[in-house]
Amino acid sequence: MEKTMTENNETVETHEGEDLRLLTRPCMGCGKDLYIIVEADGSYSGGHYFGSFDLPDEDSDGEHVKTGESVSGFEVIEWTGEEKTYEYWEGDDCQDVSEQRLSETEARLFLSLLDRIESDFDQAYSDASEEVAQDERDWSSFEAKWGAPMSQVVVEESRRKYRQFVNHAYLDE
Repeated sequence: MEKTMTENNETVETHEGEDLRLLTRPCMGCGKDLYIIVEADGSYSGGHYFGSFDLPDEDSDGEHVKTGESVSGFEVIEWTGEEKTYEYWEGDDCQDVSEQRLSETEARLFLSLLDRIESDFDQAYSDASEEVAQDERDWSSFEAKWGAPMSQVVVEESRRKYRQFVNHAYLDE
């Protein structure tokens, strides 16, 4: 076995004619060091790679300058110095967390339920608005129907507080 170090702090080991690269990269999720083995065919283990990105190298002699252009009403600012390239890696623990995202089926179910909640929310707000406009004082029927005082529904609607609305309209909480 022969070990060599590259300029990128990669250890390259040669085993029986095969090159293995051993990389140490930080996990972008938690900051822990990842020890990644890259095989000669490009396959790897020890982390999950998501690509690379460039950021200004603040140690270079550059500065942020306005270009005089604007995009969507915002001034365009350009970095005049050197940039550093970073690789985005995550370890298994952080990747497991990101894999807990909703599946497509779960996302569609959520949106379907959200449509129903928004519809009920809009109806409750409409009921509240009509009762206020008609200056009806029998607001107990409203609370019986929607599980909360009219004023609470109005505040929730103005802030789109779905969680509170679901708690009192569906869960009696």
